[in-house]
Amino acid sequence: MNIREVEKSSFSIIGKEGLGKAQEADIWIPPLWQEATNAFEETIHLIKQPLTILGAMSDESGQFKP
Repeated sequence: MNIREVEKSSFSIIGKEGLGKAQEADIWIPPLWQEATNAFEETIHLIKQPLTILGAMSDESGQFKP
């Protein structure tokens, strides 16, 4: 895995929050993505353009907490 740190301009994150252990990611993340996909129509009016879809992760401290 190639990890690098980049500086980006500010952005917003809209999505579903899940909580699970990294070691069990294959169990809880796919259903979370499916839930987010199913709710896309509910959130589409909030999305700024250009649209980028990604997974944002934090630790239990919730540093990404709004």
